[in-house]
Amino acid sequence: MNHIVWFEQYTEAHRCDVGGKNASLGELTCAGLPVPPGFAVTATAYAQARDAAGLTAELAGLIAAVDPGQSRQVSEAGRKAREMVTSMPLPRTLEDQVREAYVALCERCGVTDVPVAVRSSATCEDLPDASFAGEHDSFLWVRGADEVLSHLRRCWASLFTDRAICYRRHQGYAEAGLAMSVVVQKMVQPRAAGVAFTLNPQDGDRSQVAIDASWGFGEAVVSGEVNPDNFLVDKVLGEVGRRTVSHKEVEYRLTDGDRVERTTIDEDRQDVPCLTDAEIKEFCTGTYDVTTGTISKIENKKLSPPFGDVLVPGTSNTVSVTLKGSGS
Repeated sequence: MNHIVWFEQYTEAHRCDVGGKNASLGELTCAGLPVPPGFAVTATAYAQARDAAGLTAELAGLIAAVDPGQSRQVSEAGRKAREMVTSMPLPRTLEDQVREAYVALCERCGVTDVPVAVRSSATCEDLPDASFAGEHDSFLWVRGADEVLSHLRRCWASLFTDRAICYRRHQGYAEAGLAMSVVVQKMVQPRAAGVAFTLNPQDGDRSQVAIDASWGFGEAVVSGEVNPDNFLVDKVLGEVGRRTVSHKEVEYRLTDGDRVERTTIDEDRQDVPCLTDAEIKEFCTGTYDVTTGTISKIENKKLSPPFGDVLVPGTSNTVSVTLKGSGS
């Protein structure tokens, strides 16, 4: 059985097996947006690996016995569950498929060990009555097939973080059928990153695009570690109608050790807008309106540098996309 779905191969029939993030990436890729290439490892792959390792009943019993009101009990059960998942062997067929897909991605990108993001895409994300945004783990700048396989397990294991366990229990979701797909996607090295909404999230005005962005990789924005700059843009005129330039002290950057790390922003950039008006206008004339079940262009124009090849979807709802700025 094939457990790899490339973004350009995505169809609606894949949605339940690839989770919210992968579904969005597939939809945007198929709509012609400049999304960095990558593939989904299906949720079925997790279920089969767990079953083959004989962990299904043991994991379910371990979590079912937890009292979510007892934090120590939750932490201990979560720790045991994560250790079980990260140490379980993978079926040979699955391991071979992931390795082959990563090699193919490297060849497509012209890099022998292309850096990728390995991101959780749980099947329970972005439900009408719940959002699991931030409950599961994602990893940046992962290189090599062995590391991709290791971080694949770590994403699966994040189904059993303390927060995820308690949130599922609070929402009344059963552990039976719990599964996770994983994103493996080429990374870019951004100067600035953030989230753009194709409507104003405060009042639902569809004539506006709202952008939150800050320096470096988007981790500081989505984790809430920085107050991002905010720009409210008129879709028709392409003009910034309102801007809030925040004081920004931290960013995630690629270091000399080939790792993404949290660093202090240089003082001369802390109170400077991370995007120029020209960049904002260029981005907004290429954004797409993502609505339930459909994607429609706001304008029939693709993005050019510095935004070409760097657009990826948001993680929490169907009308957001994540913006990556130019490489540094």
